[in-house]
Amino acid sequence: NATDALAAIPAVLLETSFGHDLTAQALSMFAVLVLVAAWPQRWRFASVGLAGLALTLQASHSHAFAMEHGPSLLLYAEGLHLLAGGAWLGGLLPLLILVRDAPPRPAAETLKRFSKLATLCVIAIAGTACFQGWVLGGGWAGLFGTAYGSVLLLKAALFAALLGLAAINRFRLTPALERQDAQAARWALLRTIAGETALGLMVVLAAGVLSGLEPGMHAHPAATVERSVNHALT
Repeated sequence: NATDALAAIPAVLLETSFGHDLTAQALSMFAVLVLVAAWPQRWRFASVGLAGLALTLQASHSHAFAMEHGPSLLLYAEGLHLLAGGAWLGGLLPLLILVRDAPPRPAAETLKRFSKLATLCVIAIAGTACFQGWVLGGGWAGLFGTAYGSVLLLKAALFAALLGLAAINRFRLTPALERQDAQAARWALLRTIAGETALGLMVVLAAGVLSGLEPGMHAHPAATVERSVNHALT
């Protein structure tokens, strides 16, 4: 009941690695809020670092940590995956506001600079996703024969759509923002960045679903398919 759950909170926070990491995340985000509110310019790099720390610590709640119960290549890949995803997707909403309000040339220059960061993030996301997907998904059988693999493939498809919109922004709409058709390009950029943001939220949602599913490497694809067929027939 609720009373027992509340009574267990101190023990969870103080006596488990999950609680320690959760506390560190909460303290990091609280520090970010204080620094941003009080000294937004002076401590901006510290704020970014603390936010990155809180995001990376999320890897300690993942399948990668549960499998090894400590540091591993899979855990480091998960941390990098989260950090790169946060840097790219987290920058989309501020970018949307800047493109809406800034003059065309400064907006185009910022878009170019953001594209460089986004390129590095995409490389990191794609590399770590392939590694994690292959290991946790259980190879081809796990990808195409389990619920975990199905959601993983859906996440990959959403990521591919994100890349398509990002490519349109970088190679077609950003150059147009510096030409005479700047206003039309601005409205097109607003739509595509909004689309990127929506797809990004869907990717995060898919990642959340994956965290609650049994990894494909632990499932039995043939048995899973057989159960699905039997359920459909009955």
